[in-house]
Amino acid sequence: MIYYTFSNTEYDEYPVVILSAKPSKNFINQYMVAPYDIADQVITIKLEANEKGATAQDKRQYLNEELLPAIESMQANYIICTDGAYFKILTGAKKLDSVLGYVVPCSIKGYEHLHVAYCPSPQAVAFKPVIASEVIRVMESVLSHATGDYVEPGQTVIKYADYPKTVNDIRDWLVKLLEYPALSMDIEGWSLDVHETGIATITFCWSQHEGIAFTVDRDRDIKDARRIRALLIKFFKAYKGKAIWHNGTFDLSVIIYELFMDDLLDQEGLLEGLDIMCRNVDDTRLIAYLALNSTARPKLSLKVLSQEFLGDYAEEDIKNIDLIPTPKLLEYNLKDGLGTWFVHNKYYPKMVSDLQEDFYLNIFKPAITDIIQMQLTGVPVNMKQVKIVKKQMVKEYDKAYSDLRNSDIVRDYEEYRLNTFVTYKNNKYVKKRITTSDVKEEDYVFNPNSGKQLQTLLFDILKIEPIDYTKAKQPSTNAKSLKAIRDIVKDEAIKELITSLLDIAAVSTILSTFIPAMEKAKKAKDGMYYMFGNFNLGGTISGRLSSSNPNLQNLPSTGTKYAKLFKSCFMAPEGWLFVGLDFWSLEDRISALTTQDPNKIKVYIGESIYEVIVDGTCHHIRGDDTIIYDGKTYTGEEFHNAYTDGLL
Repeated sequence: MIYYTFSNTEYDEYPVVILSAKPSKNFINQYMVAPYDIADQVITIKLEANEKGATAQDKRQYLNEELLPAIESMQANYIICTDGAYFKILTGAKKLDSVLGYVVPCSIKGYEHLHVAYCPSPQAVAFKPVIASEVIRVMESVLSHATGDYVEPGQTVIKYADYPKTVNDIRDWLVKLLEYPALSMDIEGWSLDVHETGIATITFCWSQHEGIAFTVDRDRDIKDARRIRALLIKFFKAYKGKAIWHNGTFDLSVIIYELFMDDLLDQEGLLEGLDIMCRNVDDTRLIAYLALNSTARPKLSLKVLSQEFLGDYAEEDIKNIDLIPTPKLLEYNLKDGLGTWFVHNKYYPKMVSDLQEDFYLNIFKPAITDIIQMQLTGVPVNMKQVKIVKKQMVKEYDKAYSDLRNSDIVRDYEEYRLNTFVTYKNNKYVKKRITTSDVKEEDYVFNPNSGKQLQTLLFDILKIEPIDYTKAKQPSTNAKSLKAIRDIVKDEAIKELITSLLDIAAVSTILSTFIPAMEKAKKAKDGMYYMFGNFNLGGTISGRLSSSNPNLQNLPSTGTKYAKLFKSCFMAPEGWLFVGLDFWSLEDRISALTTQDPNKIKVYIGESIYEVIVDGTCHHIRGDDTIIYDGKTYTGEEFHNAYTDGLL
């Protein structure tokens, strides 16, 4: 057993045992031992059954047969585990984000008297500084538990709460709330679909310890629900203070749709709702994003950001609120509001100190209004054309897959995989033997969606020189790399194989992502269908806007093989026109202007930029670029001239 102690004297007993897969004595001492003057009470043990391929059963056996008996012999009371997989085995926990600051009993039979805490590895502080504060929280929890002063996170959060039930009580409270200069707000609903979720409950909090919550549509007859909705409309119109939301683009979209819009096409109601609901808002998700943004990609959910304050209060992520009793749902909703205040109080000052407030006030906050308007407007879809395109895409997929299956290269590769599998199995067996006829198809048939299989086929079997590499230093098999390989190789069979692979990938994305999203488009009173997506600020490290459910920023681009067919599904409603605007290389041009980098500027000044379409893909090239096509080398200008003259 590999272990470290932190005192010049070794002892027979250690009240605290730190378990680590890759223990660093210096880091552990710096963050977990020295600040608390407990060097004579702590021992660190390396988790040895943690090699690649070790199963949960292997780890459980190691704990039961070796590690826990050793810990027991040390008279330990506390285990601080820095390995998530082992912590889950020790305690039965399902998640790690929600357990920071908790000290829980060991769940393994015979060792229930041991107290266990999860702690992120202190080594990670080097690339994720926020972990330092998390380690402090864990150590303080363990030490307070040892002295009898431990209180579970979130137990003392609610200082005042009211849950008004009657319409009159709710009206009285809404009048009182008009006096507060700032309120955090949050809703609970039945779905993540803006148009279907409704408003089950709503909360208003005037501090991180005080607030109210009440039902709107939940457990109400239609008459009372309408009266409460009318009161909310009146309140939002009258309230002049700051409204603080977390991920407000969702909640605000729901409220505008539910309270201000009569139907999907009610633009007048949409604009009125935007004017009222977005006139004075803060969004704590955006604030935390600007305060924490780093390549470590910190999690920005309210549950994670407020966990140190509220503890683990989640109700299984509320996938079905009908399974939660109304009193618990109201308390949950209230805690969301309290947690929103906590995040605002913690991260707004940090955002300011990091000189991000101007960016927040003048770029991020104004964008909230634009995002909500986009989310509630939708993209018009011709459902008849969707059915036609789906049928055509299925045909394209079947053809590409058939071409792939008929490729001699693929057949040879599958025979190689089959024989390799048989050899591998027979080498593992002691007496049993199998032949190729005993192998199931899924164990050797080529899977075009497997990057590992593609790497083996292209770079090991066919000996193709990689064009690019992944972050893990593996040969890249993404679409861009495959297209480049196809342009270089001379073997027609390989070209056809790669074409089939590219077609399968492109069609699969359309069939699995975009066609289902269009089929779920909502029918409006004008007879058209509208597809809605979500747009996310703070979803990328760079600050760029992202999109999800579906990703409307990842539609097949102009010039690609299936773009025109796919985009035929979108049709402007009667009396309207579709207008497309694009700016080639906008971000690179901005970068050239702001940095004044001469090499960047050279790209745009005094250089000829040519546009060519090759194999259905649009390329922009400079005159002095080197282009390799069909085994020949051209300058960008020569390639453009040959393309223009029809020689390619």
